[in-house]
Amino acid sequence: MNARSVREMAKPWNTVGSRLPMFASWAIIVALVVQESVSDLGPDAVGWFGLSLLGTVIAIAVSLLYVAWQLRIVRGVNPSTTRRLVLMLMVGACAAMLIDGHWAPLPLALSAVMLVLRPVRATITVALILIGLGVYLAIAVNPRLAVVMPPGVLALAAVLYAFTRLSVVIRELQLAREELARTRVDQERLRMQRDLHDLLGRTLVTASLRNQIALRTLDSDPRATREHLEQLHAVVTDGQARLRAVTSGPVIVSLADEVESASTLCHRLGIEITVDAEPLPDGAPERDVGAIVRESVTNMLKHSRALHCSLTIRSEPMAVVVTMVNDGCLPSEAKPRVDGTGLAHLRETAEVLGGTLSAEFLEHSRFRVSARLPHPTASDTETAALSPVDLSTRPQELR
Repeated sequence: MNARSVREMAKPWNTVGSRLPMFASWAIIVALVVQESVSDLGPDAVGWFGLSLLGTVIAIAVSLLYVAWQLRIVRGVNPSTTRRLVLMLMVGACAAMLIDGHWAPLPLALSAVMLVLRPVRATITVALILIGLGVYLAIAVNPRLAVVMPPGVLALAAVLYAFTRLSVVIRELQLAREELARTRVDQERLRMQRDLHDLLGRTLVTASLRNQIALRTLDSDPRATREHLEQLHAVVTDGQARLRAVTSGPVIVSLADEVESASTLCHRLGIEITVDAEPLPDGAPERDVGAIVRESVTNMLKHSRALHCSLTIRSEPMAVVVTMVNDGCLPSEAKPRVDGTGLAHLRETAEVLGGTLSAEFLEHSRFRVSARLPHPTASDTETAALSPVDLSTRPQELR
């Protein structure tokens, strides 16, 4: 695991699914310590009060130490580097057991041993501890407890181990999801780099050859020179149109493919997505709507731990309205998401088309991207179609 991954995993989890195993293990720990403490310090307690109080204090200290160790493990610290903490847990658990028979810290220590040591060593260590516990109970306490308590302690230790291990796996899955989002962005950059290289290289080489031929025939055959210049004009115009399509077009050509790709990606990542997309009329800005859908999904994957999201595409009489809402975001992440490069570019594109795009943080850790794109008029369509070839009125676009 590299340093970047460690920093990612050090971030606090912010979804109910990732926090639930930790909360469950903490609830078990609290129940064990409280039950034992009440039985040792209550009015029906047997034995010296000072020893009972000391055992309870040691049990609470071991529980807090276990929680600190558990948090370090979940946040990406190598378990092998926490063996000193595990040794302290074992010493504290044995001390609480020997001083006052306080057995609540034993499952905590055993679960830590099961996670830190290799399977064979962990099995041997746990078996020896349980055998020692049974012998101690048979000699010093009650032979019946020697039969009942070790299996119960082992079962609780296995449950705590499972919850801790589950939390670690969830954090690794969250990291994998973030890496997947970054990989998708990197793949898009590589695609644009490759397409730009192929397109500009072919266009520039062809234009250079046409220009050289025109220069050679300039004095001897003006008619041929004119034909070559017209061909050069056509090559540059075609290259300009292709360049515009590459830099502004979506990765997926159709809006339906873009919506399907977003749904498939969310389902693979365990995100529940609700899609309500109406068919768009002819002439609607389908390409721009697809770009908004793609960037909204990418923004959600990069800056949230979403469990639910909704995508709505409505066709109104004068405009197309696109709304993307997801949960699982933090207030501290709202600013980078609102001011991100991708959303800023989409906002500029929407304003050029005469529309609007807003990105805002909502209550209950939700985030919404909403865009309103007007339907292009006939005159706008004609202007957009003529502008790429009208070089005399827009020569600056060739630069």
